[in-house]
This record gives sequence, structure tokens and C-alpha cells, in this order.
Amino acid sequence: MINENRQLIANINAQRAELEELNQILGQADAKLRMDDKKQKYKILKEQVTTLEKKKEELEIQTNEVSSAIDGKLIMRIEQFEFPRGQRQTARESEG
Repeated sequence: MINENRQLIANINAQRAELEELNQILGQADAKLRMDDKKQKYKILKEQVTTLEKKKEELEIQTNEVSSAIDGKLIMRIEQFEFPRGQRQTARESEG
């Protein structure tokens, strides 16, 4: 009976050790999955940032083009109001 109890206790301890080892393996696997998930999210966010930076550059170029066009139109309008008809001249003509 004592030998039987010792053997059962040894089996229980072996199973506990095995269970502890499995828990560690599961913990490591879980940590790896979380890390992989974070890496994937990082890649997605990095791609989104790159896309948004490209869109920002495109919008800045468009804004500059529109601004230049508006400035040109404003200069023409101002010149029309500054000089009476028939005496109209551009700023470039008056400099030369």
C-alpha cells in the first residue's frame, strides 16, 4: 500500500510538471501570437501612413497650383481696376 501511494504521488507530480511545462509553452505561444498581431498592425499602420503622406504631397501640389492660378487672376483683376481702359499695362511692362 505504501509503495502504491508513493507511485501515485510520483505520477501526480510528473503530471503536474508536465502540466506546468505545457502552461509555459502555451504562454510563450500566446506571447508570440500577440507579437505577430502587433507586427501585422504595425505594418498596416505604416502602409496607411505612407499612403496618407503621398496624398498630403499631392494635395499640397494641387493647392500650390490653384493658389498660383488664383494669384494670377487677382493680379489681372487688380490691374484692370488700377488702370483706366486704354491705359492698361501690366506690372512687367511698367518695369521695362
